[in-house]
Amino acid sequence: MAALAVMCAALPSAALADSVEHGRCTLVVDTDMGLDDVRALFALLPGAGKRVGCVVVTEGSASRARGIENLASLLDAMHEDRIEIFEGAAPGAGAPSWRETANSLGGAPLADRVAEGTRAGNLGGLRERLSAAGSGIGYLAIGPLTSAASLFSDQRAPAAIDTVWIPARVEGAQVSGWNLSRDARSAERVLEAARCVVLIDVSGAAEIEARKFFSSLDESAPAGRWIKGSLAASSGHGVHAFLHDELAAAALARPALIAIGEKAYRVRYAGGVFSLAAAPGGNVRLATFKRPGAAVDALRELWRAPAHFDEHPHTSSIPVVELLKTFHGHLGPYVVIGYRMGRLALEATGSEGHFDVSAVVYSFLEPPRSCLIDGVQLGAGCTLGKRNIEVRATDGPAYAVFETENGARVTVKLRPEAAALVGRLIEEKGVEAAGMDLLAMKQEELFEVASEPISKETPPAR
Repeated sequence: MAALAVMCAALPSAALADSVEHGRCTLVVDTDMGLDDVRALFALLPGAGKRVGCVVVTEGSASRARGIENLASLLDAMHEDRIEIFEGAAPGAGAPSWRETANSLGGAPLADRVAEGTRAGNLGGLRERLSAAGSGIGYLAIGPLTSAASLFSDQRAPAAIDTVWIPARVEGAQVSGWNLSRDARSAERVLEAARCVVLIDVSGAAEIEARKFFSSLDESAPAGRWIKGSLAASSGHGVHAFLHDELAAAALARPALIAIGEKAYRVRYAGGVFSLAAAPGGNVRLATFKRPGAAVDALRELWRAPAHFDEHPHTSSIPVVELLKTFHGHLGPYVVIGYRMGRLALEATGSEGHFDVSAVVYSFLEPPRSCLIDGVQLGAGCTLGKRNIEVRATDGPAYAVFETENGARVTVKLRPEAAALVGRLIEEKGVEAAGMDLLAMKQEELFEVASEPISKETPPAR
């Protein structure tokens, strides 16, 4: 991170994007838990969750107490128990007119009951964490900047925070956004004190019909279900029907979506207005979306991500989608199917995977259907190198027989109608979108699972 420990003006824009894209920074997310922030977190966690160290809840759209409870429900819905929650500061302004809408999550709760009594650290504790980190922290502000200003009052925080990312509308020299104006003096202090600020220009969101976009989402994953649920519960009113913080989340989850300009600026606040001024040596850069349509497509993909797949203790913390893409080359439908077959087998047998399980896979032996074999290796940890996987040809629906050292056997078979389903999804949505759908689909829609004990005298197939 030494490259980021210099003034923003001296840092090439490529290095800023590269540090995020390749996970060389830990993200602190500062949110006020408005409905737009909930949607943003639903996009950020699947795409950049492994880089999110903690979330700060600043009072703004939602009250701090209720925002913390709602955040805990969201993290639970995503099966994310690694991220710490910190209680942020409160601007001096009163509650906005939509406070109750934000507190109630638009009438579409994420859980059957509110997660009351959720424990959250305080800003003093976060300052200590930042001081211990020394450097390498990215700070995404999708709420008012009151908490950030408080952190920047301690000289250790600016040293640790390399880049502050702020979504804003940039029109000519004018910079605007509710999160800036909600506590303008705190925003001014952060814009002056931060080593490097990247303003993510979300002015293009005005061209996006947000309600229509929300209505078009599928409900196979938690994000789509909640977004459409909040839309229905409120009859489309009061849902913060714009895509500002969500686009910022997409930019951090998919850095290739944006281009960071080389020109350096300062942001000034006067007469109630924030404005950009070109300034050699300035600490502010401007990020723009290369293609707004691609950002919308990215949001749709991120919101389609499944909540969670249990990871074996020996496996990498790489998100499932990235793991499959890295190993197989892309998110093909059949590699997803094979992966899920392997995971189902471990769940059914209680196996730890990798070394105490073997598999015999019956599959068509030409791509794309044979790509299922790659998925089984990833899902169960059975590999050719360890010689605990065997492949045999079949012209019928693919299936795999898994046997474990604890004396169990399970057969996971692809349902006869699955091949037609895969073909239809590819035709309608494309290969990778079909893969995402299959990741989120219910088990019984794709597989038949049959378990049986095996004799101790029968050695597992190798």
